[in-house]
Amino acid sequence: MSECVTLNSNGTLTDQGPATSSSTGLNCAGYVLVDGESYGMFQAVNSAFAAPQPSDAVSWFVGCWGTVMFFYLVAYLCGTVVNFFNKK
Repeated sequence: MSECVTLNSNGTLTDQGPATSSSTGLNCAGYVLVDGESYGMFQAVNSAFAAPQPSDAVSWFVGCWGTVMFFYLVAYLCGTVVNFFNKK
């Protein structure tokens, strides 16, 4: 459950009620305070859709490309051996 809070001049927070959303956005003039479960879910979703590190992206690209090339070369070699024995 998220609450809308404002920061007072003396450094305390004042609860403004639940933070509600509408078609124009979030209706909260201050800060949105969320509980631990909501924040954990936000972190999980955020990390799932985050851009990968460049080294991770290169590793995935090289790994996928290397797998395809490996099986292509194996198939090519098998085809060469089969054609060697099938010569008429």
